[in-house]
Amino acid sequence: MARVQRTSTIWPTFEPSEAPGLREVLSFLKTLAPFDESLVEALERERGIGRNDYPVRALWNTVALMPLLGHGKFSAMIGELQRNAALAHALGYCQRGGRVRVPEKWVLSRFWARLKRDRYRQEVHLVLDETVQALERDFPELGRHVAIDSSNIRTHARPPGKLKGAQSDAAPAGDKPGNANTEPRGPRPSADPEASWSVKTKIEEVDGQKKPRTEATFGYKAHACVDQKHAVVLAIRTTTGAHADVREAPALLTHVAELLGEDVTLQVAMDKAYDDGQLVQECARRGIAAVVPVRDVAEEHKKQSPADRELVLFPGDNIVYDRYSGEVACYDLSGPEPVRREMNYAGFERDRGAHKFRCPAARAGFVCGHRERCGGGSLGKLGRQVRIPMTSDPRRFAPIYPRSKRWKRAYKGRSSVE
Repeated sequence: MARVQRTSTIWPTFEPSEAPGLREVLSFLKTLAPFDESLVEALERERGIGRNDYPVRALWNTVALMPLLGHGKFSAMIGELQRNAALAHALGYCQRGGRVRVPEKWVLSRFWARLKRDRYRQEVHLVLDETVQALERDFPELGRHVAIDSSNIRTHARPPGKLKGAQSDAAPAGDKPGNANTEPRGPRPSADPEASWSVKTKIEEVDGQKKPRTEATFGYKAHACVDQKHAVVLAIRTTTGAHADVREAPALLTHVAELLGEDVTLQVAMDKAYDDGQLVQECARRGIAAVVPVRDVAEEHKKQSPADRELVLFPGDNIVYDRYSGEVACYDLSGPEPVRREMNYAGFERDRGAHKFRCPAARAGFVCGHRERCGGGSLGKLGRQVRIPMTSDPRRFAPIYPRSKRWKRAYKGRSSVE
């Protein structure tokens, strides 16, 4: 039996467009109407002349409105409609004798299952794409700074396992005759054959010590590309749980380029799961600066001496860079003991595809004993300058240098995808 909700005695005193909390809802549905008309008509044709206790338009409005109201479950949305009869009426549900028929949970579940069919899923994606394009006309800066991340989706199906039974055909010694567990163990298929395991390792600090913690999820992954400034999902893809995050980033950026233009996206922020040199180079080829932190340096590498961690920039030179952190430094070899100083970062030269670093002594205003050997007396006030091509190590010398202040500011936008 369908739930019914009696209309409140307060709401009828207001018009729907003037009711508190309904103005934004009606504006949202009005804006969405030009894009979802084809989808609603297709669903109505499939329903035909059957019962129409819950109109297709009302059910679609309910599903489309859930993210706007912050409801992630059908039960929460149904509770919202039960408490607010005017909202249910605005969505399109029937009202008879002062009562609004609110759908059961299974009604929304069956409607959601219908939307996941191939023919309707394509229509839903088309609605999302057209909405993004409409927003870009109102907000021209949409898509310039984006963030990409994935989220695990646990399936309700059980994971594959082993069937109950004995471990082998031959009963182990000591088993009594007539033991019921005489069949060998065998694989137990999952009820969801398309799902797979996703394993994530996180480092946690326990009692002052960093320890890894592993989380395993059986199901799928949702990969999303969102705008950092506006709360807009620009592109979304779903894969199995075992699918690597780094493989989906180019496809998401390609989809955004098809919607908004090839040269719109200028910067993309991602977490350590996307730390890959080929991905950084692919983004740079498209004119996009990838902001990706380099994975944590292993403890055994941190304990190594600088001589083992550093690479000389030019043979026989005093300029080096750390192969793990990407720090560029120079050595003052004028004294009995070499003095190591980190060089000052001076920006990225896009036309050369290289990062520029300057003398730390000239920046600090003191005289370095190695100055004459660095440039033979021909250096200016800024001291010696060196350039390191991005291609030498795309991960540690990405277009936005990971050790710069600009990179730290850019990476803060990654939290928008959460």
